[in-house]
Amino acid sequence: PDNLSDWQTLNQFLLTTSNTLRKTVNKNQGFPAKNDGETDEEKALFETQKAEFVSWLKNHNEYEPVFQSIAELPPERYAEGEWHTLEALMYCLRRAAALLVITFGEHRKMDFTEVAQRAIEALGSDDAPTDLTLALDYQLKHILIDEFQDTSHGQMRLLERLIRGWEEGDEHTLFLVGDPMQSIYRFREADVGQFISARHQGIKKGNDEQNDRLLLRALNLEVNFRSDNVIVDWVNQCFGKLFPTHEDIVSGAVTYAQSQAQNTEGLGAVEYQAFFGSIEQEAEYLIETIKQTREINPEEKIAVLVRSRNQLKDLLPKFNEAGLSFRANDIEQLGSLQIITDLHMLTRALTDISDRIAWLALLRAPGCGLTLNDLERLAGDKQSC
Repeated sequence: PDNLSDWQTLNQFLLTTSNTLRKTVNKNQGFPAKNDGETDEEKALFETQKAEFVSWLKNHNEYEPVFQSIAELPPERYAEGEWHTLEALMYCLRRAAALLVITFGEHRKMDFTEVAQRAIEALGSDDAPTDLTLALDYQLKHILIDEFQDTSHGQMRLLERLIRGWEEGDEHTLFLVGDPMQSIYRFREADVGQFISARHQGIKKGNDEQNDRLLLRALNLEVNFRSDNVIVDWVNQCFGKLFPTHEDIVSGAVTYAQSQAQNTEGLGAVEYQAFFGSIEQEAEYLIETIKQTREINPEEKIAVLVRSRNQLKDLLPKFNEAGLSFRANDIEQLGSLQIITDLHMLTRALTDISDRIAWLALLRAPGCGLTLNDLERLAGDKQSC
């Protein structure tokens, strides 16, 4: 860790901005062009050094994932300015959370996170359960939770408080349904490690982490009722090789579970079509495939899955040009919303009163709403405004 900055410097030297190993180098990396040499010997030296290094890069591409992992490492310690930013964030977030609660009360509304937090608070602590906890312990006999693989730590605390008074043989039942291979909500604080822990160790019921636990009986469902055998067999063959061989609670690693199809008609199909760096070819292929599918199944819906939203900015205009109607929900990045841009400019203006661009943007924003003509009259070429 003490040499992290050296490794990161070397990483920037060897990798491009897209985080791939360089295929060529130039004077920006310290390799002058041949014509920059003042003598024939120097020109030959520049050309030789550049060719040797490019050859070395080509023959050592196994280092690429190593340096890519270095690029993802966090800094060894926070810088002084980052500590100030963190302190300011903690102050602002506490005030924002308090104002959010007030806003919820004024509008008589709340979001899912607030509901969960209120529920946990309403049940009290292990040492001081509330009357509501005692009432629920008497009335609540059975709990069913679906999509348990995407349970967050806050939701798990709520469940632990609901079952803390349960004992073996008291006719309470807890039924958890989920598929750890489908855990996709890590960004929402879901932790599939809790699914693995619950299956093997049960769920904590009180302060005693190890001894006071509600043990569960695991049942594995192996029959697939949604897809036919062609697709199921393909998935078994491919994903069986991709998943980890051992489960791990800490990292959330889950193993692949084979399944068999109930429907054996074999109508499904899986096809490959690879495109290397050509979004135009990919879009043309998709458009043609969609049109052919519509001719065969005019009433059926078609789903186009992409790896990230960034791909959509290139594909959707092509779909529009081809006259294909589509529905794309929540594809706009939060950071690109106008209100976020306005708040960013407000922050810049408050932290640096001389930030001319920020002040002009605020004057143009809906909060003030000056026209371009107004801004021209106010500022114009006056750099001091």
